[in-house]
Amino acid sequence: LAAKGFAVESRIEEDAPSLVDEDALGQIVGNLIGNVEKYAAQGEWLSIASRREGDTVVVEVADRGPGIPARHRERVFAPFFRLSSSIAEGASGTGIGLAIARDLARLHGGDLAVAPSDVGALFRLSIHAPRIEGGVA
Repeated sequence: LAAKGFAVESRIEEDAPSLVDEDALGQIVGNLIGNVEKYAAQGEWLSIASRREGDTVVVEVADRGPGIPARHRERVFAPFFRLSSSIAEGASGTGIGLAIARDLARLHGGDLAVAPSDVGALFRLSIHAPRIEGGVA
């Protein structure tokens, strides 16, 4: 991202160790970051933030790209659905990344949604991640 001129902001809330599937979390967040690189490059900005809400960790990935119209916020999770626009032209991918990411989030007691945003797109991931007592699994 830095090589492409992106400014990256992160606000990661540090917390006690949590029980979470690191591979699934990495795949979901990686997909969201990859989509920013593909579809919101002209915004040249990415924000990733996390916080704990009880036994849930919430991760938000935001950009300053073209955004997702409200009428498509649910449809972007349908397999093979891609917004028709000049932004998506030439972007590689099969159109199943967000469908898989949402399925993974739901399989891990959470969800993935597009949240309203004044600028760009804002994805909100919640995933069940209870604290590990004593810091050891």
